[in-house]
Amino acid sequence: MTVALHLRPEPYLYSEWVPFRASGLAPGQLVTLELEHIDDVGQRWRATAELSADAAGAVDTADAPSRRGSYLGTSRDGLLWSMAPDGVADFRDRTAFMAQGRSYMHMVGQPGGDKLQPRLHTLRVRDGSRVLAEGSFSQTRLGPGVRVQELSESPVRGLAFHPAPGAVPARGAVLSLTGSGGGVENSWAPLLASHGIPVLSAATFAWPGRPELMQHIDLAYFEQAALWMRQHFGVQRIAVQGGSRGGELTLVLAAWRPDLFCGGVAMVPFHNVVAGFDHLRNVHEQPSWVLNGQPLAYADVRVTLSGPKAVHTPDGIAVAPDYLRDAASADADARCGIPVERCSGPLLLLSGRDDAMWPSAYGGDRVIDRLRRHGLAHRAEHLAFENVGHYLVTPGQPTTMCASLYHPLAKITLACGGQPRATAEAGRTSLNRMLRFYGELFAD
Repeated sequence: MTVALHLRPEPYLYSEWVPFRASGLAPGQLVTLELEHIDDVGQRWRATAELSADAAGAVDTADAPSRRGSYLGTSRDGLLWSMAPDGVADFRDRTAFMAQGRSYMHMVGQPGGDKLQPRLHTLRVRDGSRVLAEGSFSQTRLGPGVRVQELSESPVRGLAFHPAPGAVPARGAVLSLTGSGGGVENSWAPLLASHGIPVLSAATFAWPGRPELMQHIDLAYFEQAALWMRQHFGVQRIAVQGGSRGGELTLVLAAWRPDLFCGGVAMVPFHNVVAGFDHLRNVHEQPSWVLNGQPLAYADVRVTLSGPKAVHTPDGIAVAPDYLRDAASADADARCGIPVERCSGPLLLLSGRDDAMWPSAYGGDRVIDRLRRHGLAHRAEHLAFENVGHYLVTPGQPTTMCASLYHPLAKITLACGGQPRATAEAGRTSLNRMLRFYGELFAD
């Protein structure tokens, strides 16, 4: 019998399960599934799993445990999340690989390449050195018919993701925001559009036509974004979502502009407004956000990135202790707390209990506490994932380097926390919960 793989020629969305399955083997035969990807700078990424064929002569990562390889035990998409670049064996290799930055995506532990282009993989079934079967498949964030529009002349800058013309019309749209890395958010946004939700990924800073630094950002800009969305997406309900400092901004917009935003998803957020970020000098100072000409009150944070007072870990500098020290006191809560009780709609909070970047799970808990004090605890849900850090990613991606990142603007290796398998599972759970949240929010 011929050994066969069961892959389709059309690209898989990152949100889909890829069938890592082979048939035509002898019952009980031990084989190795090998997954390979060559990124845009020629870097090879690879994962393996040794599996035993069942009584029908088939292996499937959905139910067959890996005995050795890149991961152990049963994991349906273990070959994807356990991929690692050749030559990266431990944390020293990992942080060096990120800092070299041969590709922008390497800085965040991902294969190099444009996020909006398909990623091609080769899958092999091996018996020792002998290849029994080989096939290929690709993954994409953009489903068939999704249109990407760059906004470069409008007062609003960024990328708009329009669902396919044949998709069931959504009754709302999402404004998607990045964190302290600046630019535009193009990981979650295209996936949401591929599931029928219009998304505007608006650049906050560090993008042509926007401020260079995350300081003195006028919230009126996001009013323009909401108005653009209503006009061009043809919807009235606008939700907002973002991660890290974008998660903070999500709560800020939902709280201070409840007339514009009907709810939001805050990923790895904080509960207080924090000082602006000058990545040229790696300091937090000046207000981040300005409303009606007045800066929002903020907590000063003395982030220590070098020297003996910095919190050095094998995965980089951990700055969560700095935020806990300077921005999580009762005084900071009173002066700079985001008034989430003003939100006009529900909130979904997603965080990691092992976050080493800033205490996002602590912040999420404080958001729930604040709503509870106002009798509004039912307005929010907080999913705080165990063994997950600051790195909350979409499904179907490698998470082997989730514990670190090389900040593309600050030019320093920072600790994120988290474990690869838990991070991968949290990403899939987060997307599924996010889609359900928006389905309910935009329902009749």
